[in-house]
Amino acid sequence: MNQIWNQIEELESVASPGLLVNVDCVARNIDSMVRIVDGDTGRLRPHVKTHKMPAVIQMQLDAGIGKFKASTIAEASMVAGAGGQDVLLAYPVVGLNIQRLADLRDQYPETCFSVLVDHPSAISMLAEAFPKRDKPLRVFIDVDCGMHRTGIPWGEGLDQLRDRIDQSGDLEFAGLHVYDGHLHQPSLDERQQAVTEIRQKIADYATRSGAPEIVAGGSPTFAFWAQQPGIHCSPGTTVFWDIGYAEKFPDLPFEIAAALLTRVISKPGNERICLDLGYKAIASEMPFERRLKIASIEDAKLVSHSEEHLVLETASADSLAVGQPLIAFPRHICPTVALHSSAHLIRDSAITGQQWSVTARNRTMPTENTPPSDPPFRSSLRELKWIIAIWLFNFVWVITYCWLFGYSPDQPIALTFGIPSWAFWGIFAPWGVATAVSCWFALTQMQDHPLDVDDTDEQTEATDA
Repeated sequence: MNQIWNQIEELESVASPGLLVNVDCVARNIDSMVRIVDGDTGRLRPHVKTHKMPAVIQMQLDAGIGKFKASTIAEASMVAGAGGQDVLLAYPVVGLNIQRLADLRDQYPETCFSVLVDHPSAISMLAEAFPKRDKPLRVFIDVDCGMHRTGIPWGEGLDQLRDRIDQSGDLEFAGLHVYDGHLHQPSLDERQQAVTEIRQKIADYATRSGAPEIVAGGSPTFAFWAQQPGIHCSPGTTVFWDIGYAEKFPDLPFEIAAALLTRVISKPGNERICLDLGYKAIASEMPFERRLKIASIEDAKLVSHSEEHLVLETASADSLAVGQPLIAFPRHICPTVALHSSAHLIRDSAITGQQWSVTARNRTMPTENTPPSDPPFRSSLRELKWIIAIWLFNFVWVITYCWLFGYSPDQPIALTFGIPSWAFWGIFAPWGVATAVSCWFALTQMQDHPLDVDDTDEQTEATDA
């Protein structure tokens, strides 16, 4: 691992602190994901929260992966915009985010969106906001299998929740979402035993009630769930990996594909160096002493950490020059990526000069070329398209009919209701039909919306815990 990252060329072309992504490692990690499910990419639903990058989505699409999992509206929007065919928004959707999800479905009608529920009130809100159209909103029940964060436990409550979905008439039960984020046992046997116990409860439920799709597991338990037929796996960190998982789960065949470039900015005392790697550049929810590792300094000890500075103690301080670049491995890569707007790419052990945008770190959906999200505008746009289509057809009919059958001095004039037939069928009749259809459409299909809707807060995403 360190050997790969200690031989990067052209680091002088990148400002620090900066996010680095080794594209070759990403490709190998995606290949490993596909290999773990024996090439059955239909069983993969990787989480996008780790990378938040359309370019990574494209690599996964190229590998045959078409289904994804997201935590925010922005992530779901990014996946759909990149060409993802199926997105599970694995986060409770409440408040203004319900309307934002509706807007997203309208914007990307070819993408299948689904959501999680774990409470009857959530079902009521979704059923009201998504009356059945051509396709109902797909809903997964979020099962609490031991993490106690979201979800409903196995038992009667889960059965009642499913009944509520079936009775709503506007929602479609899609299956179960069983996230085991509490399973981090370093012991392979202990982790596998914990997965086996959850798998048995899933099997009991499926035998009794059935479930169209079961999405289970995270990165640490990915390989175990991949061995279970019919389970759809949703690893996330596997695409970039990090030092935390690499040290804790050496049984998993993934490489660290993302790291941080930092530089020595000061040498404040004996055996101490200061780096430009404050907690605005690296995730800091971990205990202070476990936030990162420096690739080339094995004995580095964290002394202090602030917004823009990181002070380390190392016996090799004298050999490190001010301005010297270093590679840092975050303990937790997912929130670290979200602190950077783009990533500098590495191919064949060299900086390429190219960057990937961390698009979904911005919690607002792109507004370019996107119509306003208020219901009156969306309804008006749909109605305008229909009226244009009706009268465009009328125009083409009139021009074509009059060209083919219009007045000719060599032919006797036939009459219909006292009007020349070519004028009746070519002008008056189509005009009357178009007018009648327009009136019918206006009276029966146009929707009446209140005009006092305030969507100024629509662009703000609810905070992701």
